[in-house]
Amino acid sequence: MKKVIIIIIIILIIGVIFYYLNWRGKNTANPLIPSNNQTQINEQNNDFTNEGQTDNTPVDPTAKLENDLTVMARAFIEQYGSWSNQSTFSNFTDLYPYMTSSLMAQTQNLVNQKIAEKKLSLSYYGITTKILSLELKNLAEPTGEFFANIQQQETKGDTTTVLYKTVKLVLLKEGSQWKVNDIIFNP
Repeated sequence: MKKVIIIIIIILIIGVIFYYLNWRGKNTANPLIPSNNQTQINEQNNDFTNEGQTDNTPVDPTAKLENDLTVMARAFIEQYGSWSNQSTFSNFTDLYPYMTSSLMAQTQNLVNQKIAEKKLSLSYYGITTKILSLELKNLAEPTGEFFANIQQQETKGDTTTVLYKTVKLVLLKEGSQWKVNDIIFNP
């Protein structure tokens, strides 16, 4: 019986490794960085087309921007809203390049606060955030606003609670890059 369990565990580990390597190879692009190199001008008719696109269907630059910003907003909200007191708060610090200096300063204060709380609490506390719906409410350069309905799974020790909240995410274009200027979680 022990041999069967060991074989099943080995098969599962190999399966997870294969899945991870296969998935990682297909998704090497950072979802937080809108790709500017995927649009090129077709020299024959000056239409915008996606690389690899077989037909000459024009690509609307506004629709592409909205799509890129939606991908960025989704990834940012889920990563910013997921953390635990046993991590090094890398979910926040990894997002610094995608934040304006104002939001970065607020987030650094939040990280310092969470580090202080961690010293007081030895039991596990963590939150996992998932987007249920995301809507672009306003996009007028240099700003954009997204509203999301999210589900958060909050774990305190052995107790897990599911919470539903709304999030407002404000983007600001700095130079040629869009950055997150504010993120507000509401109960």
